[in-house]
Amino acid sequence: MKKMRPNIHCFVVIITAYARQGTVEGVEKAEQILNQMEKQVLDGRFAFEINNYAYNVVMDAIGSTNKDATKVEAIFERMKALADERNLPDLQPDVISYTALMKAWIAEEKPGFATKVENLLEEME
Repeated sequence: MKKMRPNIHCFVVIITAYARQGTVEGVEKAEQILNQMEKQVLDGRFAFEINNYAYNVVMDAIGSTNKDATKVEAIFERMKALADERNLPDLQPDVISYTALMKAWIAEEKPGFATKVENLLEEME
């Protein structure tokens, strides 16, 4: 049997499976796999380009389950930085990325969250 290597779709499926568990443990595992995928791709172990889909799944899950907007924002900023540094246009945040970050700030309900969400909306324009 021919040895196969996982591709981006394989990682997205397992990340989505853990994220959809709706538990803190599941979300943490999804984030761990995202980080593992990112490291292996950037180290050259896998020959596929990463995109924003897996990041969006993790950001949405963290915002919904952990209600940790600061963590979601860190992932969002990491996506933007990697996309720029590595010239990966498919990794740039999209409407779904921005929405996940906005929802995370709303769910957390910390003082000033409405202004934060409005600033994100303006950043999109």
